[in-house]
Order: sequence, then C-alpha cells, then structure tokens
Amino acid sequence: MADLTLPAPGAPAEEWGRLAVSLSGFTWTMPWASLPDEHGRVWRRNWCPRDSGFGWTQVCGLTDKGPRPTFEAIDPDDPGAEGCLFRLLMVGRSVTPHVDAFVLGRPDALPTLGRACVADAATHGRWPGGAP
Repeated sequence: MADLTLPAPGAPAEEWGRLAVSLSGFTWTMPWASLPDEHGRVWRRNWCPRDSGFGWTQVCGLTDKGPRPTFEAIDPDDPGAEGCLFRLLMVGRSVTPHVDAFVLGRPDALPTLGRACVADAATHGRWPGGAP
C-alpha cells in the first residue's frame, strides 16, 4: 500500500473525496456534479465553451453574492460518482479487496461502493484507469 492513511469508514464523505482526487490518475469522468457549499448553495459543474472547459453554476439554495466555490473533493457516496470511481478503478483489473468485500456484503466492508473504490485505488497509490 502507498503511504496513505484511509479515513475511518464512517468519516465524512468529504474526507474520502479529498483522498480520491489526491490520488495520481484521478480523472473526473462525470459531465456534471452537484455539490453544496458552506452556505447551503448547490453548485453544478458543467462543460461550458465560454470559459474554455468546466465552470460552476448555482442550481439551488439561497441566492448569495458570494464567490463561486472551488472544490477539492468529490462526493464518493453519490451514485453517479460511485460509477465513475468504479470505472477508474477497474480498467484492466478484476480483483479488488475493498470492492469485493462491498459487493459480497462482508461485515468488514466499507459502507458505499465509492469509498471501497477510493480505498482500493489508495492501495495502489493511483487510479489504474486514470490519466497517466
């Protein structure tokens, strides 16, 4: 295993999400993601040709004149994110201890597929199916 400490299984999703994006090869494959900020506003990341890539748009919550957030984490418990993390993990692989434990419903399994994917990627120190 790489020199990474996994968050506790019940740690906030943000801790798991920070670990996910910190691993080499992380590539965000979702066309959008909705994330709340500290004010309860929900932002969606969309592809936008006007700003040469990805930008954030507020989609719900209080209208606040605060700046658009920058996110250094994803929500690994979101069903869409789970699928993307699974794809980044499984390219060219078939055996993954944390994902296998989750799928088999073992008592030592992490509570979500996304967290299991992050844990397995951390054991390799990178996302096997991500950017080189």
